Amino acid sequence: KAHLSSLCYDDIHHHHDSTHDPTHTLTEPTSHIRTTMKYSLLERSILPSDLTNSFDFLYSFDVFPHLDLHTQHQYFREIYRCLKPGGHAFVSVATLTTQGGWARFEKQNKYTVGGFYFVSPDIIKILTSHAGLQIVRDSSTDDTNNLYYNRDYLF
Repeated sequence: KAHLSSLCYDDIHHHHDSTHDPTHTLTEPTSHIRTTMKYSLLERSILPSDLTNSFDFLYSFDVFPHLDLHTQHQYFREIYRCLKPGGHAFVSVATLTTQGGWARFEKQNKYTVGGFYFVSPDIIKILTSHAGLQIVRDSSTDDTNNLYYNRDYLF
């Protein structure tokens, strides 16, 4: 079973002028944002049908490392279905392609939900392309010492 939560931000009002810095809104107070939270208990890797084409942006950090390949692929398909046309998604995975990722893989005897399911960038490319997603940007680098490189994707 998995829990799905969606947080929707409505009624965001920004005052624009010719000198407006769009990054400034990241530090403004959020009192002008109305939030709505919805939780769903999922029995399968299928998101509720009313979420089709409903998100401009989906964010998944430190979730996919705990899913096996079949479940990852199913959720990539669901992400594609739930994004609005032109929408984007951010997903992080556990990768074998860094020294830190490989060291962590070697310490783990087998896959468990509490552990990590390790993948490579090629596997992510295959899973996401078959789900209809196109990688816009990834965190690839030649620095293999950092556990956090080669694992983040923007679709």
